[in-house]
Amino acid sequence: MARGILVTTLVLLIGVPPTLSFVVFPELERRGLSTERAHRTALSAIGATLIGAGLAGTVLTVGNGQWSDVGSFVTWAGSTVTGRAWAAFIVAVAVAGAATAGRHVFPDTVSRRAWLGTVLVGALAMLIAFCWTRYSTAVETPTVAILVKVVHMGVVRYGSAASPCSPRFPR
Repeated sequence: MARGILVTTLVLLIGVPPTLSFVVFPELERRGLSTERAHRTALSAIGATLIGAGLAGTVLTVGNGQWSDVGSFVTWAGSTVTGRAWAAFIVAVAVAGAATAGRHVFPDTVSRRAWLGTVLVGALAMLIAFCWTRYSTAVETPTVAILVKVVHMGVVRYGSAASPCSPRFPR
């Protein structure tokens, strides 16, 4: 269950910021409508999704981790591939969360572009950390697993028949 929640949060965190940046906010502004409600909703949704990603990633990693074999949890996080991937994942969640909190508290200081860009980069870092240690036995290396996952998410997100980016989508 934690893996499904984590994958869902990653898909949202990778797909929502570009959608907000390139579709929602520009369209609202083009029509002369206020973006305030969409902005508040986006802040809440992205904040909750980041919390979900952090919790799911931690449950998945700690639940499957063999940290008791190396002594302490801190030693495990610094000395094993899984521990380092989890630490990188949590750092990415924290950076994206800090950008979201900064946008909420200081909306005039943290621009919408910087906020959404930081969330997107953080989500990509989370995806890389997640794929680094969790890939199919049919894939030989973590690098190939990451490439396949990123391409797959791009095709599913942007290349499906129902996608507005698809040439088959009726305009």
